[in-house]
Amino acid sequence: MELYYFKKPNFGDALNPWLWPQLAPGMFAQGGDPLFIGIGTLLNQRLPTNRSKVVFGSGVGYGDPPKIDESFEIICLRGPLSAAVLGVPSELALTDPGLLVRAVPAKPAENSHVSISFMPHWESLKSTDWAAACNTYGIGFINPTHSVETIIGQIRASELLLAEAMHGAVIANAFQIPFVPVVLHDFILPFKWEDWCRSVGCTYDPIRLKPLIRHDWSLPSRIYRKIGPLLFLAGLKKRLRRSRPQVSCPKLLNELEARLLEQLELLAARNGSM
Repeated sequence: MELYYFKKPNFGDALNPWLWPQLAPGMFAQGGDPLFIGIGTLLNQRLPTNRSKVVFGSGVGYGDPPKIDESFEIICLRGPLSAAVLGVPSELALTDPGLLVRAVPAKPAENSHVSISFMPHWESLKSTDWAAACNTYGIGFINPTHSVETIIGQIRASELLLAEAMHGAVIANAFQIPFVPVVLHDFILPFKWEDWCRSVGCTYDPIRLKPLIRHDWSLPSRIYRKIGPLLFLAGLKKRLRRSRPQVSCPKLLNELEARLLEQLELLAARNGSM
């Protein structure tokens, strides 16, 4: 099988080449057949029509949904909204397979715990120096373009995660760390958040704040690039007092993890790996 994923310096996408070979060693190879479509919002018109495809936890959201034909084998989907859009049985909606990070032997969580961490969407890194801004307000900053192991360690060292990056919330929830969704920019896709939240018994109720990105280099815009993040974080802390952090029921997560692992083991056995 060949891993199919969005090749950008982004945590959610980078989980694919890090996670799957550890869970199913020997099952993946460049140029293999069929395509394995796992973590990410990948189910759209861009999928190759001339290749067989195994869908394992991916979802709908960006672009037009694909027409499900004989080239697809859907083992599971990210959530019930994706199943409804694709017109397939709701039983195929399990959850985002990022949950399976729990099945990988992990390094111990970092010793220095952080009360609150903020993980922006990778595209939000264009807007400001988040590390400096978070440091000013005593908030941990998690860079979504850093290595998978580094990010998982930082999330596990946090007592609460403010997440603009959805897969930050997926991993926090997997380790029973409360999270609060944040919406700062229009490119944040509510559909995929809703899809995943419903699969794990959470409610999508984000903190919404004004965007920081300014696309011109006028003097007001340059000034705002400096003070905007500080205003944002001040507003975030204020709004946080009225927000209810989310975390899933441990029993539900255990059940979902067991079902995902069972399906992965069946697939691996069928493909002569593991």
